[in-house]
Amino acid sequence: MAGLTDAHIAHRRIPSMGAGLAGHEKYDSQYVLAQSPRYIVIARPGGFPPVAAVEDMWRQPLFRRLYRIDGVGYRRLDLSRP
Repeated sequence: MAGLTDAHIAHRRIPSMGAGLAGHEKYDSQYVLAQSPRYIVIARPGGFPPVAAVEDMWRQPLFRRLYRIDGVGYRRLDLSRP
């Protein structure tokens, strides 16, 4: 999510770059969800720090619909099962 290992996110232009928490300013939640990851590790609501990448993921209806808490992160529901 933060762009450390993904070329799409790493090369995004962020108008407010440098105004937020270093290393947590680049993100693209819709792009991440389009990749259908099986597991996403993000801070829970109210967790620290409240960075834009985490807040944006929480706002995504697809994330709320398809992912459920599992251990330290959120696992994608297997929609192929009844």
